[in-house]
This record gives sequence, structure tokens and C-alpha cells, in this order.
Amino acid sequence: MRRALLILPLLIFLVLAGFFLSSLMSKEAGVTELELPSPLLDKPFPSFDLPSVLDEQTRITQADFQGPRWSTSGPPGVWPAASSTRAQSSGG
Repeated sequence: MRRALLILPLLIFLVLAGFFLSSLMSKEAGVTELELPSPLLDKPFPSFDLPSVLDEQTRITQADFQGPRWSTSGPPGVWPAASSTRAQSSGG
């Protein structure tokens, strides 16, 4: 009886690991039974006018995000040009 109590946590772990592994493998094969369509796709972004967190005098609007899209996931220490021009213009 005591030996069964020692093995029980291992059995629970193995059952859960098998369940999660089978779920991951089915998603790789293209099975996505939980995929939900987004109602916001192909809709325009809502307009807004909010104060900046760093400076209350500066306002952030939808116009600040217009133009070419860029990402900050480049090499470490290298910022996109749009980010550096905004920091210079706001004095930060």
C-alpha cells in the first residue's frame, strides 16, 4: 500500500504529460479545433486621443501609428528609425 502511494504522483505526471504531448502533436498536424475567428479582422482601427505616459503635454493619436510598419524585434541595441526620430522630437 505504501509503495502504491509513492508511485501515484509519478503515474499522475505521466498521464498529464501524455495528454499535453498528444495535444501538441495534433496541433502540429494542422488540427485546430479551438480556432476562433476574430470579429476585428479587416476592420479599421478605432480613433483615439490619449495623453502620453511620459509627458502629459504630448498627445498620442492614431496618426502617430500611420505610415510604414516596423518592428522592435531586430538586433539588440538597434532601434528602428521611426522610434529614434520620435524620441528626438519629443525631447526624450
